Amino acid sequence: MLIELSEIKGKQVGALEEGALIGRVEKIIINPDDVQIIGLLVKVPGFLSRPKAVSFLDVVDIDSSAVVIRSASSLVEPGEIVRLDKLIKYKFEFIGLPVKNKNNKVIGRVNDAVVETAGGDILRIYVRNLFNDRVFERSLIKKVTLKEVIVNETADARRSKARANSELAEVKSTT
Repeated sequence: MLIELSEIKGKQVGALEEGALIGRVEKIIINPDDVQIIGLLVKVPGFLSRPKAVSFLDVVDIDSSAVVIRSASSLVEPGEIVRLDKLIKYKFEFIGLPVKNKNNKVIGRVNDAVVETAGGDILRIYVRNLFNDRVFERSLIKKVTLKEVIVNETADARRSKARANSELAEVKSTT
């Protein structure tokens, strides 16, 4: 299934084994090396509770109402998952990263992205600047670092987010 990152953040998290809701998605952790979700930070109930981490490998499903993980025991302290911990400590945020072309010209910032829920792969990014929105398919993303996204600009990338969303809706309705 395809879903936008903005639709995942804030979703309830349920544990399959326990059959219970155990928290809400607070943050989506994306590995810039392979442009893929590697985990989630989950806000668990409790006034003084700190967010817990879950590896994306433990996510069973993401649907319109919730993120389902295998078990409540899949939630661990963020420091227990090394790759997640490094990105959390760096305060890496994929949404909001500047997007540059191969000539190092800033063309906007990442506004949202479409993810394949089965593996967490980012399939397309939405880029917004002052004047317009643009869409870049994964094949046009050349590099993602902790500080920026480098893309190849093409005429095809100039299509609007609205057009890309209608295409996404068509794909969702056929699956």
